Amino acid sequence: MKKTTLLGIAITLFTVWLGTSFLVKAQDKGPGGHQEVAIVKWDGTDKVCVNLPDKSEILHVFELASARTPKEMQDEEFCLAWTANKLAREGWEVLTLDSRRLVFRRTVVGR
Repeated sequence: MKKTTLLGIAITLFTVWLGTSFLVKAQDKGPGGHQEVAIVKWDGTDKVCVNLPDKSEILHVFELASARTPKEMQDEEFCLAWTANKLAREGWEVLTLDSRRLVFRRTVVGR
């Protein structure tokens, strides 16, 4: 009697497991696309090197920005913050922060 009961429970559990495995669906994929990475490096005085996937450029921040740094702020902090805000408006998000470098990424859809 005990073997029959255990066999019945095992068959029932197997049937339930098999039935639920057919009903469960995989998680939907997120939006298609791939990641792009950009690096910004402070290179002294007011010079910032911006390496984007399609181009590299050197920006002189004080020539582009309308304001100078406050006395309490270092030029490096101002230049990196200004460049980070500029790239954030273009859809980039910061991945890592370093004392002289910022790494950004963004998802590109439909490429």
